[in-house]
Amino acid sequence: MSLWQVDDDGTSQLMPLFYKAVLHGKSPTVALREAQLQLMQQKEWQNPYYWAPFTLQGEWRSVQS
Repeated sequence: MSLWQVDDDGTSQLMPLFYKAVLHGKSPTVALREAQLQLMQQKEWQNPYYWAPFTLQGEWRSVQS
């Protein structure tokens, strides 16, 4: 989820990086942080406006009864 309204172009850069890391076995927390760091290193996306509002919500593991 995002904490404020975000730019669609910035989101379209962040989310593939995030999901790729998750699909490679990283926890969502680590995947999000790595994706944010990757955007920070790119001149066009280094402004926190593009990557800082994203946070995780809820339980990312399935709960078994």
